[in-house]
Amino acid sequence: MKKRELDDRLWIDRRKLMQKISEISKNLNISKTVLDDIDELLSHDEWGIAYETLCSEIYNKGIALDRESYLLIVSMGKIMEMSPWFWENIKVE
Repeated sequence: MKKRELDDRLWIDRRKLMQKISEISKNLNISKTVLDDIDELLSHDEWGIAYETLCSEIYNKGIALDRESYLLIVSMGKIMEMSPWFWENIKVE
């Protein structure tokens, strides 16, 4: 996929991605401070950093995700061309 096509695809999907990042983060045992940080990042269209923050918090806290949430994290990471490290080290129930 050409960079321009990827940029267009990401632009179209960014609202959906932002909503999903926000939904997943609110359903987990994550501190209010981190949730606020994620929301702040999303409000400034820093969704890649919000994704990194969410995945890092899940990993650092040892939170196990249900399969659906995990697959969503993987899909988002691949769409955003993030490092697989962010999802490969997350525990799954």
